[in-house]
Amino acid sequence: MPSQFRASHSLPDLTDTVLDGNLKLVSILGAGSFGKVYKAIDLDSPAENPIHYAVKCLRLHKLGSKERQRQEQEVRHHKAVSDDPRVVSLVRYFASGDHLFAVLEYVEKDVLEVLADQEVFHRRPDRVKEAFGDILDGVESLHRRGIYHRDIKPDNLLCDSDGKNIRIADFGLSTKKTRSSLLGCGSPGYMCPESLDRPLAAGLDSYSPRDNDVWAVAVLFCNFVAGTMPWHKAHFSDSLYNHFLHHKDHLVQDLGLTEETNALLRRCFHNNPRKRPTLAEFRTAINAMDRFTVDDPLPSAIATVVQSEQPKTSLEPGSSSSRRGDASEDEYSTPPTSYIPSSSSQSSPQKVPKTGRKVPRRLFKLKKKKNILVPSSEPSSGAPVVRVERRRRSSLQLLAQNLVLKW
Repeated sequence: MPSQFRASHSLPDLTDTVLDGNLKLVSILGAGSFGKVYKAIDLDSPAENPIHYAVKCLRLHKLGSKERQRQEQEVRHHKAVSDDPRVVSLVRYFASGDHLFAVLEYVEKDVLEVLADQEVFHRRPDRVKEAFGDILDGVESLHRRGIYHRDIKPDNLLCDSDGKNIRIADFGLSTKKTRSSLLGCGSPGYMCPESLDRPLAAGLDSYSPRDNDVWAVAVLFCNFVAGTMPWHKAHFSDSLYNHFLHHKDHLVQDLGLTEETNALLRRCFHNNPRKRPTLAEFRTAINAMDRFTVDDPLPSAIATVVQSEQPKTSLEPGSSSSRRGDASEDEYSTPPTSYIPSSSSQSSPQKVPKTGRKVPRRLFKLKKKKNILVPSSEPSSGAPVVRVERRRRSSLQLLAQNLVLKW
């Protein structure tokens, strides 16, 4: 939808504008396919301790149009979950002239920025567990209320400067439908294969937005533990995803994951949605692990556990058995044929497709100097030594390609 991608460029720069009597827009925080986000100051707050907000500005579409309905739906869904501690608070919203404004809680950073600082989560499984405690609490809370985000990714997760207190933002693609026929809705790298393209399994004409969120959480987990994307998109035309389908150790070889982590992610990325774990099962699995990659340190005496902030309730709508009740048993009896590895390809060894890494990840160590990654001077026994120099951010290059700009 090209017009959407031009939306933020067609909006005027409203910096220094005063809105609703007391909100002064002081700077642009980000711009994306649908609008712009400003940092704003509350002019009624004390000068020595001012209150800041994030203000999202959208082009106000014609009443009754599909675009206007989508905007109203975004506000309704966000407002419905705004009281949750794992969701960025929606303070208020209003229309002014040709624009719609949403006043939001101001949060210092997004997770994408924090992931770029490889010292926050790199080789720190305790911090990864803590972060996913927040993320899983948030996504599970949305699902309990019957809202499916459909765009879970690092730059839609906001957090404090130290990467803690993660909250979910941007409900522009959210839905309450338990089945959706809108393909290609979201960021390609975080979308499950059945939501990307036809043919769907067994002639289905829809997919589960809940399953799509669960898939996105698993891709996000790869971002945290390996600092990169597992593939560009989960489609048979993608060489990395195709190699994953044909080789059970692909993630071990390419991302340096432990066998236990690989086993979990292979379940998460199963081509049959009914065989993937629920979020609760995913939480239990990572709680039980001491390490996620072969580079992670050996477990300490005290393990960090991903605790749920949510009280025990009855089975959430569509979760576990009810989640699998979205479709009949027969509907998923045959996984999407486009994504099924052939038996012949499983028996014949193939090389891992090139990913831009000259040597295995485990041979790298972080160097602060000049912001580059260089091979370790003490590679593992028998491993090839290749002289490589790369910019530090290159490990997130594939990740960045799958993300749109913030809001």
